[in-house]
Amino acid sequence: MRPGEPAPPAAAVETPAAAAYKRDQLLLRALHKGLEVERAGKRAYIHTIRAQRAGGGVATDVYLVGDATAHDSSSITLADVPT
Repeated sequence: MRPGEPAPPAAAVETPAAAAYKRDQLLLRALHKGLEVERAGKRAYIHTIRAQRAGGGVATDVYLVGDATAHDSSSITLADVPT
């Protein structure tokens, strides 16, 4: 940076709440589109997503097809689609 030039904009820091919101959006999209998700190395489809107030935020539980256990949304990721 040369003298007199404006400083480059600082990178926006994503808050944990914003990251959780994005993750929940991806999971909802996976439910609507029938995309595979992955949990603990196993692939599955989402059966139900349940969101509820938890303190100052929202807790999201995910139920997978064939599994009656509620899983925290942070343990679910989108499965890689082979090309």
